[in-house]
Amino acid sequence: MILLILSKIYNFIKLHWKTILMVLGVFFLLNSARGCYHKIVPSKPISDHSNPTVPVLPKDDKEIITTNPTNGTTTVTNSEGSTTVTGTRGTTIEIKKDGTVKVTEKTIGFCHNIVLGAAVNNTGPKGTVGLEWFFYKRLDVLSGLGADKYLSHTSLFTSVGYTPVNKIFHGNTSFWVGGSIDTTGTKSAITGFSVRI
Repeated sequence: MILLILSKIYNFIKLHWKTILMVLGVFFLLNSARGCYHKIVPSKPISDHSNPTVPVLPKDDKEIITTNPTNGTTTVTNSEGSTTVTGTRGTTIEIKKDGTVKVTEKTIGFCHNIVLGAAVNNTGPKGTVGLEWFFYKRLDVLSGLGADKYLSHTSLFTSVGYTPVNKIFHGNTSFWVGGSIDTTGTKSAITGFSVRI
């Protein structure tokens, strides 16, 4: 069984190696462009006990709340340091009458992020356009349309994706796997990546 799967993967790579290299090149180009933007327009550093780049708070401030919807993070900085919550898609900040501040991070719910990307299923590589419509922290449910360069194998798909955040990925790229059905009615597994626009 494992040898059969490996031989199918080998045959697929042997048949489509040029397209796979092109898809990987486009992905790294998009991701590098995003990284270059962050280097040209860097975000201000957040101080905490382990990263004392600036004083924890400016002299006249009691608390600073920073949200980053692209990376899905909310950072609260006060006199004790910084606390960052990851996997947030929406942040509500309430200021009470007594002056206290309540921060609520939304980590589950519906969304509507348009994504572009590339995928591979049993009929070969495809360009994709889709919509992320539900999330739980860094997991997404997305649906969309994929088509090859001749538009001969257009597929509808629904999948589950994961959005990593690290030095390479800046929280706008999702890697996903799911099911697809093409115009001939053929059902198959599909896997790919998408970049939020």
